[in-house]
Amino acid sequence: MGRKQHVVNFRIIRCYFSLNLYTTLKRSENVAGRGHSSIYSDSGWIRKALEWRPRTGKRSVARRPVRDMEGQLENSRWKPLDERCFETVVGG
Repeated sequence: MGRKQHVVNFRIIRCYFSLNLYTTLKRSENVAGRGHSSIYSDSGWIRKALEWRPRTGKRSVARRPVRDMEGQLENSRWKPLDERCFETVVGG
């Protein structure tokens, strides 16, 4: 970013935001992304930022996250490959 763009961006920030609000937003991004709480211990948003869990993966909104597959495999018709091969060879 060049010097001219930096000056323009600073003027926009100064006009539309208070400087305290801007620094608080930047700090909250840092805390939510990295989990550092000791640096910014004077605000009330730290607890919420640390409790926030980022979404992992690209799941649609209505779909639940992937769970453990053990219970699903017991109820399905799925069998391991070695059992299927054994049944066809032995005739069981």
